Amino acid sequence: MFFDAFYFITHSREGDWGSLTQLFFDNLSTMLGVIFAIQNMAGFGVDPDQINEIVWGKIVPGIGLTLVVGNVYYSWMSIRMTNKYGRTYTAQPYGLNTPAAFAFVF
Repeated sequence: MFFDAFYFITHSREGDWGSLTQLFFDNLSTMLGVIFAIQNMAGFGVDPDQINEIVWGKIVPGIGLTLVVGNVYYSWMSIRMTNKYGRTYTAQPYGLNTPAAFAFVF
């Protein structure tokens, strides 16, 4: 069993869904803040079309792909450890590091 989405749905608890929504909105707010900060770089002499091409053509798809793959991988690892050792494990939340993201932009 590599990853069974039905396992998560049938074995999830109320706290799992709350954590999932919190992680989603935390990553969304960080991503929107970083995108807004990058798009304001037009004031530094960078062409706005070039900025939009990089942001929407490379950064946003890359973030989306890595967030999905990373969270699926950590979920799979916790399910695998739960099945192997017989006790409940929690997946490490995978997301954007807000302070590091803004430090990178500025």
